[in-house]
Amino acid sequence: MTDIFAAMPCSVTKYYSALSENERKTGLINFAKYPPDDTSFLTTRLWDKYLPLWREIRAKPEEPLDPEGEKKLVDELKRKSDSPELRPRRTGERQNTELETIPLDIYNREGVEI
Repeated sequence: MTDIFAAMPCSVTKYYSALSENERKTGLINFAKYPPDDTSFLTTRLWDKYLPLWREIRAKPEEPLDPEGEKKLVDELKRKSDSPELRPRRTGERQNTELETIPLDIYNREGVEI
């Protein structure tokens, strides 16, 4: 799979791989929250087409998180995720589409840091 990406001239993988190790260690949500500005990347062109305001949103300074509000949000999410109405069901058995969780197990592979 990586050979396919290596062959692409404007690969986003190449772009982010060129970042320093320290930047990459901050996590995808920090260094790749938005696509690169360069429109030679397909990802950037798709964002421009389907999310045209993303550049304006990115330019706005992020509001600092309120520790008390963040704690309330985390508590609410925990409460809802433990709710009996959110237990996993078989595909197609959706009764309450307002809230639904999809449990996900992520396994660490040898040589891959998570």
